Amino acid sequence: TGFAHFFEHLMFQGSEAIPRTVRGRKVLRLGVEENAWTGDDETVYHGALSSQNLDAYVELEADRFKNLHLDEVHIAKEAGAVYGEFRKSQASPGNTLWSTVQDVAFDVHTYRHTTLGYEEDIKAMPDAVGYAAEFFDRHYRPENATILVVGDVDVSTAMELVRGNYADWQPGSMEAQTVASEPPQEELRHQVVTWSGPAAPQMSFNWRIPAASYTDEVYVALTMVEHLLDSDVGALKLRLVREEGLAYSVWCEADSTVDPGLFRIGITLRDVAGAERAGAIVREEIAALQAGVDPAFLDGTRAHQRYSFLTGLSDPGAVAYQLGSVLRRGGGTSGLQDYYEVYDALTASDVAEVATTFFVDHNLTLVELRPEVTP
Repeated sequence: TGFAHFFEHLMFQGSEAIPRTVRGRKVLRLGVEENAWTGDDETVYHGALSSQNLDAYVELEADRFKNLHLDEVHIAKEAGAVYGEFRKSQASPGNTLWSTVQDVAFDVHTYRHTTLGYEEDIKAMPDAVGYAAEFFDRHYRPENATILVVGDVDVSTAMELVRGNYADWQPGSMEAQTVASEPPQEELRHQVVTWSGPAAPQMSFNWRIPAASYTDEVYVALTMVEHLLDSDVGALKLRLVREEGLAYSVWCEADSTVDPGLFRIGITLRDVAGAERAGAIVREEIAALQAGVDPAFLDGTRAHQRYSFLTGLSDPGAVAYQLGSVLRRGGGTSGLQDYYEVYDALTASDVAEVATTFFVDHNLTLVELRPEVTP
């Protein structure tokens, strides 16, 4: 576990032709702001740069994806950095709550662990030279990759540039790994985590939902439920934060995962004593959605979400992030437009139906973090 995130670190080691230090100097001279991240389903590498330097950067990227050089010294060094990340995460109440949710909500799927992985696996990473080579051969191959070029570029020139540098990138020789399907949940799961230091109490409600699909009415309707519950002028936040003063903050999110994930409601409480009342408010607001949302509030939320999305596409990086997410989940280049066509057609009855179907106790995992000391 955690090896995809670990390998993200290793991908900055460079190749024999362009070692790490040489590559680093080239990136600086080109003025590239680059980084990477690993989520539950993918690792993404991104660089922002002047379009006049695109040809040189594409050449650098192609070199490391085709010819990555792995050695024991760098693997041991990066394993230490990853272990440091893990230990840092252990000092966070939020990360502890998140990892507990994953472990309780999933039995067999790899979503059961966070992207950092389990500690025993992280400890073994310095000796994983052979497995690292196998991982590179299995996953870092053209049949698994999508390259996006977004910005002030000529399309045909950019396509020729990418083809010219990546054409000799060979497909992998190893079979793809399969991921176990998670069986349906049949009863409420509830766990309390005790936090030894001072912290604000937290509650995490998590219901099983289908995999992300930008054309599936059920999944799109669940994202609408997210926007309704997460609205700053919606009843859930108003009641918990402003009117009854039970919580510091509330957030809602429908997972956009490749396989079935979770619909999450997170609450940071002012005091443990307010947990029962906060939970009752969550259930009351879900029951209100099941009974039927006000069409005016639905339309207002829809308009606000569309406006927020469009204004968020303010730079090439934001466009690449949104388009990449759709492409990696089986949607085509029209995926964002497809999503909003379904989104705009949703009715109050569509919202009520998905809320009634998925927001039931036998589909719920509830995890609470309770500190020994309340600040």
